[in-house]
Amino acid sequence: MNTTAPQTELTQPSPLLAANGQLTQVGWSRQPLLDCNLENARFYALRLLQRFRIKRWDYYGFTTPDHFFSATLADLGYAGQVFIYLIDFTSGEYHEATLTLPFARGIAIPRNSMIGDSTGVVGGFSP
Repeated sequence: MNTTAPQTELTQPSPLLAANGQLTQVGWSRQPLLDCNLENARFYALRLLQRFRIKRWDYYGFTTPDHFFSATLADLGYAGQVFIYLIDFTSGEYHEATLTLPFARGIAIPRNSMIGDSTGVVGGFSP
């Protein structure tokens, strides 16, 4: 017997977090609806430490019949990472590159997927 309650479909836009740091809605949606207002996160009494707990990333993957390419921009709070890799299905070759940046300097990730651009500026190079 399945006693799991059905999940609620979210249909209205709202902030992700209330002013006290609690979730405003719990459920699933057919499209992005929640504004990722992480400035309301409340893990520690000392606000300065919040950024070290919050992890955010954007991941992109592209597949063709012969290749798979992936890129990730990550803000881990204490560090940032730019990570890319390419797999050649025909030859089996795998190539990757990772760059770790202290305190995610040069990494910018928008507060939600509907507005803004994810960028990584490293040593004057911007993809």
